[in-house]
Formats: sequence, C-alpha cells, structure tokens
Amino acid sequence: MGVVDQAKSVAGMAGDVAKKGASQAGDQAKKRAAQASEVARKGASQAGEVAKKSATQASAVAKKSATQAGQVAMRGATQAQDALQGLVNDLRLRRKADSLARQLGYLIAHEPKGKTALKDEVDHLADEIRTLEHRIAESTPPPAGDPGDDDTVVKTQH
Repeated sequence: MGVVDQAKSVAGMAGDVAKKGASQAGDQAKKRAAQASEVARKGASQAGEVAKKSATQASAVAKKSATQAGQVAMRGATQAQDALQGLVNDLRLRRKADSLARQLGYLIAHEPKGKTALKDEVDHLADEIRTLEHRIAESTPPPAGDPGDDDTVVKTQH
C-alpha cells in the first residue's frame, strides 16, 4: 500500500471520527436542549402555582378587609341610631316636662286666692317635673354653651 492509499485510509478514518464526534455533539446538544426545556416547563409551572396562591391570598385578604369594613360601618350605624334614639327620648321627656310645667302654671294662675285645695295636685306636678329633669340630666352631657344660655333649666328649691 502506498502513501496515497494510507493517506486516504487515514482521511477516511478521520472523517469517520469527525462524523461520530459530530453525531455525539448533536446528541449531546439535543439532550441539553431537552433538559433546558424541562427546566423551563417546571419553572413556568411553579411560577403559575405561586401566582395562583398569591391571587388566592390576595382574594382572602380583600374579603376579610371588606368584612371588617362592613362590621365597622354597622357599628357606626348602630351607634348613630342609639344616639338618635337617646335624643328622641330626651326630647320626649322635655316636652312632657314642659306640658306639666304649663299645667302647673295654669293651676297656680287659676287657683282662687286663699284656697289650698289644689296644693296636692301642684305638689304632684312639681315632683313629676323634677323627676323628668333628673332623668334628662342623667341621659345627656352638660350643654357646651355658656351657663346663661336660654336652654338652661333653672331649678328651684320647694
């Protein structure tokens, strides 16, 4: 065998080795690409699960916040209703006291001089007025105005 034939044989073997190396490199590249694809798929799946969990948690927080806001609003509405009911009760008591005071004034004004027949009725009305004034004072804070305001009730000893 001549040098040319040996060179051809070596070149053929080198070509076979190169072909085999290229094939192995291609197989290795395919394997790496498949691994990269699997890692990317797993990462995307995990990211989706995290996003879903975060959305669920955000929804739960929003629901809890809305519930708490509703409860606060209900307490505020109840307190406002209680305050209004207190004002209505005070107004009712004040009107009753005014009516009794008017009746008392009429009794005194129309009682004949020197007669004490209506004294028991006058005492009864005066006692009721004092009781109502006491109930009003217990249910309301003192007025914010000056002590001499027109709304101030003047109490006298009997």
